[in-house]
Amino acid sequence: MISPTGYIDLSDEKLLALLKDGHEEAFDQLYFRYRNKLLSVAYNRLKSKEIAEEIVQDVFADIWQKRQILQIRNNLSSYLCTAIKYAVLDYIRSQDTKDAYVAEMIKVSETAASPVEQGVEFNELDFHLNKSIDALPEKCREVFTLSRYENYSVREIAEKLDISPETAKYHIAHALKTLRLNLKHIYNFFL
Repeated sequence: MISPTGYIDLSDEKLLALLKDGHEEAFDQLYFRYRNKLLSVAYNRLKSKEIAEEIVQDVFADIWQKRQILQIRNNLSSYLCTAIKYAVLDYIRSQDTKDAYVAEMIKVSETAASPVEQGVEFNELDFHLNKSIDALPEKCREVFTLSRYENYSVREIAEKLDISPETAKYHIAHALKTLRLNLKHIYNFFL
């Protein structure tokens, strides 16, 4: 067993090996080691701290999900910078889609549905949202519920569940990404 401070001195390769075995501490160390660099890369392209942070969270959430099959041919720093660049490009492309969505929603709102139709649509959306939340892994669902429904801060969640704040952030980011993907078809249905 490695002490928490022992992870600091490990090479990226050793941390990746531990990560593949599910060591959250190795994941946390990689996150702390590269977070600021990746935030800088994303921020320089997007000029938004919030969006840059979300993209960095998504990249690390993806690494955690794929940790057992992750194949890094070059060094980790290059891999992460490339992943951030592609994530930023995907975000920029999605903005074009979002702009089209906003224009469509303005048109739809001009011909707004009756209160009864709106109530039915809300109930349908609420049903699918709750179903997607229930399908999240147990710890992820617990962290997400504390964050979004009980308004706990990341620090409070970490203390309550005895996990690191970075792990709590990961679970929140993972839940949001999963919910976005699961509810995308509902958006198309309502249009």
